[in-house]
Formats: sequence, C-alpha cells, structure tokens
Amino acid sequence: MQLIIDLFNNIAAFLIVLTIIVFVHEFGHYFIARLSGIKIEDFSIGFGKELFGWYDKNGTRWKVCCIPIGGYVKMFGDANYASNPDQDKLSSLNHQELKQSFYTQSLKVKSAVVAAGPIANFILAIVILSVFFWWYGAPYVSNQVSYIDPKSRAEEADIKVGDIITAIDGKTVKDFSEIERIVSISPEIELQLSINRMNQVIIKTVKPEKYMATDDYGHKIKVGRLGIGANIIEHAKYNMLQSINMAFKTTINISYITLKTLGQMIVGKRSIDELGGPIRIAKYSGESMKKGMKMLLWFVAILSINLGLINIMPIPIPIPMLDGGHLMHYLVEAILGKNASEIFQRYSTKIGLVIIIMIFILSTFNDLIQLKLFN
Repeated sequence: MQLIIDLFNNIAAFLIVLTIIVFVHEFGHYFIARLSGIKIEDFSIGFGKELFGWYDKNGTRWKVCCIPIGGYVKMFGDANYASNPDQDKLSSLNHQELKQSFYTQSLKVKSAVVAAGPIANFILAIVILSVFFWWYGAPYVSNQVSYIDPKSRAEEADIKVGDIITAIDGKTVKDFSEIERIVSISPEIELQLSINRMNQVIIKTVKPEKYMATDDYGHKIKVGRLGIGANIIEHAKYNMLQSINMAFKTTINISYITLKTLGQMIVGKRSIDELGGPIRIAKYSGESMKKGMKMLLWFVAILSINLGLINIMPIPIPIPMLDGGHLMHYLVEAILGKNASEIFQRYSTKIGLVIIIMIFILSTFNDLIQLKLFN
C-alpha cells in the first residue's frame, strides 16, 4: 500500500513541477510572438483531448489537455502542435492575415520566438535561485583548518587544526575554495599565510608541494598542495542584488557542468548509465517535496535549466520537435538564402525522432535499473 501511495505522490509532484516549467517555457514563445504581432490560436498544457479551456480577448484558446506531459503554442498558420505550416490555409489568407502568421516573419523574428522558450526557462531558474539565495543563503566551506596530512608542507610549517587562514600574501581569503585556488597555482612558491590562532594573528611561511594532476581535458598539470583540509560548513547571507548575481553564476555553472557531462558521455569518458529519464525525475520530484521548500526550489531550478539546455542545444542533426531543431533549420536557411529542401526537412525529422525515442528508452531503462524496479 505504501508503494502505491509513494508512486502516486511522486507522479503528482512530477506533474506539478513539470507543469510549472512547461508553462513558463511555452509562455516565453507566446510572449515574444505576441510582441511581434503574431496571432496565437492555442496555448496548451499537455497533449491530446482537451479537458477544459477558455478564450481570451485576443481569440487565443488557453487549455489543459489529458496527457499532462509537455505543452505547445499553436500559432496562426500552424497545421498542428508540431508547428508544421498549413500550406492550404496560408495560401488562402489575405495580406493582413499573412502579417499575423508565424511563417511570414523574418528569420530574426522567427528565431527570437523559438529561442524565447529556452530563455524563459533560464530566467525562471535565475528568479528561483535569486529567491533561494536571498532567503536561505548559500553554504560554503569555512577557511578553518579541520585536518592536516602527516608529513605534509602544512605540518612542516606548524599549521594546526583549528587555525583560521585569513589571508595569503596579504590578500584576504573568505573561504576554503579561495585558499585552494591560490595554493593550486603556486607549486614550490613561497606563500605567507596570515593565521588566526586562538584570537592571535601569526604569520606562517610555506611552500606548497608540487604534484601532477589531471585537468578537465585530460592534460597533466603541475599544481600546489599544502596538505590541509576543511569540512566546516557555514552559510553566507546575501542581499537581493548579491542573490541575483549568485543566481546568474550558479545558472552558468550548472549549464557548464551539464553540457560537460553530456560531452563526456558522448566521447565515452562517463557511463551512459548516469543518464536519467522521466521515472527518476518523478522520484526526485516526490523526494524534493518531502524534504521541503528549500530542496524543491533547488530541484525546479535545475530541471528548468536542463529543459532550457535540451531545447536549445545545436544538435548537428536537426530535431524540429525541439527548439534547437527549428533554430538549426533557420541557420541553414540563412546560409543558403532559401528554405531547406522538403526532403532534408522530412529526413531530419525522422532521424531526430529516432534519436529522441532512443534517448527516452535508454534513460527509462537506466531509471528502472537505478531504482531496482527489475528486482
């Protein structure tokens, strides 16, 4: 019985989280399209048969459909939710009506409308993270030494557990990451450490030991090492401007890590077993809600960033079901000076659909293995 309750809670949490993120994504398309004078016929959350909806004063049908995974904005001139042009309808429109169609717009306008969805997801993440940092602050590792490696340069310099490193060569350090950064670029270079020991300031001179490390690209590099560690977690408080700045930096960092991880999977440096799908997302949605608002905000922000990245990714083989596929077609059109051939569009769509299905199957299979649902 508990398994059924947990399953229901996970699905409900997943749908709530997904609906918020999808709504913001589609509203990005809608907002820029309306600003550009494009008429919107449907704004749908979900696919399939309509459950309920209403018309606004501009004639747009806002609706919720029975398959609550995803959504779409159907613009004037679209044949369906996949944004394929309705050639018969377009040929029968007068000049004024054509100006309201998506397909008569310039490449710049069409690209802006398409890119607005993923951009809206990044904006949502920045807003959520700004609130997160303003309300909760951010954890960081204190600059207080928690342990010292035996026979290390730190031990030789008589650095002790409990020492607080306040400055290096006169430059103030606020947390352990700053200490690590300075030390790592100073192998066998003499450093002066200002240390607060039992409320007394002392100066220690130390040369970080040189050792070989591997960077993100697999290259061997020389870095410095003192042989100290810290594990005391503290929380920094930020005002709203600082929170927004932190949110921008965090969004960029998460995007970089996500793209780097995907790249490593493609070249075989990471296992594709790490690829997660809808089942795992549903599980994490439920767990985030159970752990409270703090964890839920963080999870929604990360998921929104990932949705934005997936949609805008410049995949070599265009996938018109995603925004990146549309943008790829517009790029081809801009380079060639004309629309891509119908054969190219048809086959790229088929190949793209196969890729999406394969990724979905693989990620779902990984979920089943990871969650031990085969046992």
